[in-house]
Amino acid sequence: MNVDNIFLQLRVLAHRLLSTNQRKTQAILFKRAATLAGKNGDASWKNAIVRKLLDQFGILNDLTIKQCNGVAAQRLRRTTQILFLYRRVYGESVVRLINRFSDPFMKNGKVRNAFCLYGAALFSWQNNQLTDSDLESCIDDMKHIEDLVNAECENNDRGGSDVDNGTRSGGNENSGNQEDSSVNHYMDTWACILNKINFKVWSKPVQGSAVYEYKVYGTFEDITPMSFYTVQVDLEYRKRWDKRIIKLEMVDHDKESGSEIIHWVTSFIWPMANREYVFVRRYKVDRQKNVMVLMSHSTDHPGIPKNKSCVRITKYESDMVIKPHTNFNENGFDYVLTYYDDPQASIPSVAYDWLAAKGVPGFLEDVHKAAKTLQETDQNQNSLEMEAWMTEDKVALS
Repeated sequence: MNVDNIFLQLRVLAHRLLSTNQRKTQAILFKRAATLAGKNGDASWKNAIVRKLLDQFGILNDLTIKQCNGVAAQRLRRTTQILFLYRRVYGESVVRLINRFSDPFMKNGKVRNAFCLYGAALFSWQNNQLTDSDLESCIDDMKHIEDLVNAECENNDRGGSDVDNGTRSGGNENSGNQEDSSVNHYMDTWACILNKINFKVWSKPVQGSAVYEYKVYGTFEDITPMSFYTVQVDLEYRKRWDKRIIKLEMVDHDKESGSEIIHWVTSFIWPMANREYVFVRRYKVDRQKNVMVLMSHSTDHPGIPKNKSCVRITKYESDMVIKPHTNFNENGFDYVLTYYDDPQASIPSVAYDWLAAKGVPGFLEDVHKAAKTLQETDQNQNSLEMEAWMTEDKVALS
């Protein structure tokens, strides 16, 4: 008898029994299963039936969790609305009174963790996840920058230059064709502040603030794209090479999109307070387009309350695209990094100039060194494993 037919019979039987008498369902169901097993005469189908049932229960479990999260989120929203209502009607004294009674409970670790879990239920992945179109826009941006750099190289070969004393000229006077013109128009609001052969930095002010956004184009020839990508994606490994990290952990994960919520606390310029980041992160290796994408955008998460000893950064974006010269495991690649954050501090323009000239390149060089170390460690490990295997082979032959 076919496994699918047996499974269909069990589903029909279970449906009928559940609709009549639930107390005897399990016993009758297994009795019927034993009868089917006796007719079939082959025990191998039992494992297949168990696997199918487990798959069905897994789906049911996921749906139950989502339903519970929805109920918990709705109740927490109502509680929050009540607190805001009390604040408007009775003032801050009532809120302080509630906090006074809740503090002893919140000092209990189990209670605090439970509140964090309930708070996570309030988080909406639909409104905060990074979509496929966001990843595609990063890849398109990489193409624009490549076209700009190639056009500049061609212009330099002809004896001209679009960059003079580190500042890109405005307008499209030197554009040779319509494609170059569109590229220059795309970057018209950016100023080139650092121009080297394999490293270029552009900046532009963010509208409505004193913060600058930076775009970096660079090349590394002595490490693989995979190692450069891994040292940034692997949180545990980053804790080893980034000495400024105080706390770095993933607190939430969306199975459908692959997005993650990261909580990051890092040291800041002395004597200023440490900075705290909460951001949604998504990364992808696109083998068809032969690129890697890593995106991080700031967000809020109910499961991560603000730390009074840190300054919460509410505006932060970091988008990186890595494009191998050959493949992911061979040395050589280009990358584009678009980055900005609001440090929540009064920083003079001279400090921003230093950040562009030293800070961002210094961080990327740290990533490069970490990738180099990781790559050499992997190579040494592979060499040791190969040497051990050859030694064992020689002993076996002797």
